[in-house]
Amino acid sequence: MRSFFATAVVLSLTGVGLPAQTDPGGGWTPTLELRVLSSYPDGARANASGTLLLAKAEPARKTVWSGATLCMVGIGGDEPMPAAAAPANVWKVNGDYLGEQGGRHQVRVTSGFTRLGGRDSSATVTQTLSLRNGDRVVLDAMSGPVDAACQVHTVTLEAQLVLRPAEPALARARYAADLWLVHTDPSGREQREHLVTNVDFSGAAPFVFNRLAFPLPQIDARQGNIEATIQLRGSLRARTRTDGLVDLDIETSRAMYGLDNPDHISTWPAATTQRTLTLKDEETTAIEFPPARGFSAMALGPTGRAGVSAGRGGAAAGPATGNAEAAVEVNGNLLRLYTDRFFKGHRTQLLVRLRRLP
Repeated sequence: MRSFFATAVVLSLTGVGLPAQTDPGGGWTPTLELRVLSSYPDGARANASGTLLLAKAEPARKTVWSGATLCMVGIGGDEPMPAAAAPANVWKVNGDYLGEQGGRHQVRVTSGFTRLGGRDSSATVTQTLSLRNGDRVVLDAMSGPVDAACQVHTVTLEAQLVLRPAEPALARARYAADLWLVHTDPSGREQREHLVTNVDFSGAAPFVFNRLAFPLPQIDARQGNIEATIQLRGSLRARTRTDGLVDLDIETSRAMYGLDNPDHISTWPAATTQRTLTLKDEETTAIEFPPARGFSAMALGPTGRAGVSAGRGGAAAGPATGNAEAAVEVNGNLLRLYTDRFFKGHRTQLLVRLRRLP
């Protein structure tokens, strides 16, 4: 029987830096919900779960154990296992809450087996997690042989950060969100689009603005209708605080600047950026979206597909055009758009205003 440790992926933030909040919870308690997921031949399902309430200077502890086979699992506090359970594996986790900034909660987690495969163990690992509401991370796992009596071969120990409201009314609050996409080109010409959507805490409300298209210089006969585009899409989730302010979680696509062929829709998966704004009711806030350095690439020809942020600006061996500052170049069968060069002087903003609904 063995175990492995998977390090949490910490999502990076871009855009405007936010100061630490004086009241990080605002009436919401961060918790780590620990789940024990057992893998059966027909899929995985949760066999046990527990909650670690997070507060500064108050370490949270949980213990997970298994019997002679992985079909017998349990979860509890820091108390010793009952002698009748005869645990073959005992795994413990301690969580120390370090605080919150910009919608991210920092938790120092120390975990490891005190008993593994029927033998005492003392190996532990400590890591600091930076999690948003809803983020999941695998902390550890244990595996064992599959036999006729037990079809479980792996048990995964997973944690999810969940915010719990101090009052039910906080979770029920609803808002109408007015969104404006405002784009200004270097000549001063402005384009605006307005969307309205309802948001609350129950789930992320998606939004999609129409794409803005810009012609490319003709440098290759195979370009066809490929054009430079800006498209802002994402989702919102609102969380009412006890002080009357609203924490608005905004997730947007990183691939808002790039290449597109209107004749051949691309399904290229895009990474996202998350940020949290603290707003007043009826207050309008602007978020700037400057183009990042790097390039978007698309294969030339009728079956071309886009690849956003496929590299860093100038990272490839010199532009095929011979101009190191070229905004558009052709390299073999690829058309490249260097977004920060092409969109230099452009300004793209998202304006957000929330209105409390009855």
